Amino acid sequence: MKVTQFLSIIVLIFPILFGCTTKSLQQKVLEMAKNAKYDQNGLIKGNGKKYAILIGSSSFPGIKQLKGPSTEIKKISKLLADQCYSVISLVDEQATRSLVHQSIKQILKEMNPKDNNRLLFYFTGHGIKVDHELARLSKKVRQNLSGEYVLIPQQEDPQKPDITEVLSLEEIVGMMNSTRIYQKVIMIDACHGGHFASVDPLINPNIFTNFPLPDGLFILTSSKETVDDGQYGPLILEGLHGEADVNAQGNRDGFVSLWELTNYLHEKVNAKIKKNDDRVFASRYIFLGSGDVLLTKIKSQ
Repeated sequence: MKVTQFLSIIVLIFPILFGCTTKSLQQKVLEMAKNAKYDQNGLIKGNGKKYAILIGSSSFPGIKQLKGPSTEIKKISKLLADQCYSVISLVDEQATRSLVHQSIKQILKEMNPKDNNRLLFYFTGHGIKVDHELARLSKKVRQNLSGEYVLIPQQEDPQKPDITEVLSLEEIVGMMNSTRIYQKVIMIDACHGGHFASVDPLINPNIFTNFPLPDGLFILTSSKETVDDGQYGPLILEGLHGEADVNAQGNRDGFVSLWELTNYLHEKVNAKIKKNDDRVFASRYIFLGSGDVLLTKIKSQ
């Protein structure tokens, strides 16, 4: 399979909700899989179902709690459900590393690899450059680190000053690649998210043990800069509801693609930021494979 690597300068950010215990999580996923419907909106070709796992973690040891994730994900979860995505959301106390792993594995277990399925992984919360917070990472985390950037899920003991739980790109992609998925989409809404989307670890053959290359891996991340809490959520929703298709570089075909959303955010966020200073925020859009992803279909008024 030919590998296409595409980087583009753009802006982005994202968010999350639903709560469950470990036991009810499995029941929820089983129910979701049973009720999952084949795409009827023209968002995915052939026989395919759309699944989404939304992760929102508001807390971070020693830093004030974010306000955006839980509120914004309620809206994004509803929007995706209206587009016939089967959605699982983990927020705050449920957004632990262990429950994220269990959710992904359980969803994959229920998927039929013969279908052209899509799995959307969406994280909003804190992210850190490893070299900036190395002293705060627990010994166990430091021993197992890979890459220069990690996401911070809910900590098992949020009262402790050390960071004891992290999520890396390699482990997320590795789990998503454990079975055939037609389209794997990763969206990151976190500070310094642009450091997350590096091509090098993605082409590490150890990640793709079962399949030499992904059928389609798409990653959209926020800027390498620090982003303001709740600044991008409303723009994401606007874009997915249709503004990204009819504005900026949209092709006005009645669908919102990942590429259109990227351009929409780039235009809107930088216009907003330049009112205060001259910085330019650049997201990163990377894909391995080919084509684009149609995220939503615009509903007629």
